[in-house]
Amino acid sequence: MKAFNRAQSVVLSIAGILCLCTSGFAESLISIGKPVPTIIPKAIAMGHATPYQVLHLAISLKPRDIAGLQAYADSVSDPSNTNYRNFITPTEVGQRFGATAADVSNVVSYLKSNGFQIKLVAENHFNIIAEAYVSQAEKAFGVTISRFHAVEADAPGYLDFVSNTSKLKMPSSVAANIVDISGVDTFTKAKPRILTPTQTRVLYNTAPIYNKGLNGFGRTLAISSWDGFRLTNVPLYYKQYNLPTPAGGVGSNVTVIPLAGGSGA
Repeated sequence: MKAFNRAQSVVLSIAGILCLCTSGFAESLISIGKPVPTIIPKAIAMGHATPYQVLHLAISLKPRDIAGLQAYADSVSDPSNTNYRNFITPTEVGQRFGATAADVSNVVSYLKSNGFQIKLVAENHFNIIAEAYVSQAEKAFGVTISRFHAVEADAPGYLDFVSNTSKLKMPSSVAANIVDISGVDTFTKAKPRILTPTQTRVLYNTAPIYNKGLNGFGRTLAISSWDGFRLTNVPLYYKQYNLPTPAGGVGSNVTVIPLAGGSGA
């Protein structure tokens, strides 16, 4: 009888341990982020990605008040609004509109628990920049990351790349704070594009006034550029779209003013 009681006690203890261990996994996993790249079915699988390959990841957090953020952006841009040009700092944006400090901490804690190195937590609480090995990302996001070779030479990305083969998944309490995660696949890359004059007018919503005959003659526009530019592109653009030439010649109406130590190029 005593032996039976001891055996029963051991079984109950093991059951209790199992219950405690599995309770951490009881939380449901939900899919997040964008779908698997559409290039995958058309690419050649080259096997599992190197476990210690470093991935550079950007995690986009869900704002707590997206409607309030939009209203604020509209108000500071409206000359008739009393809030016109009443700008706030990135920290204030985070305090008023970004993810809460608790939600940011929740995501950061989860990433760190999976070995991620946190490089930046944006002051506006919209983004987290992190680095992780392939093996760590696989564990954190519940996916397999493999190597691929794109067969199509004109594919809008790198011919050799790694990618997850299913949608990313995370515990629901963490995923609820995330809008998107980029960097798990290394396929996508920027492709140079040129906006036509018509596309530019539509993009910046100047088409309505342009169509009324207001073409900006006699006005001065200031353009901030943080990413570099080439003035040699100006005459090429005029030629490409047969634009009217200023009285002083192409580019004569462009003045470059470097600010805060900028190179002006």
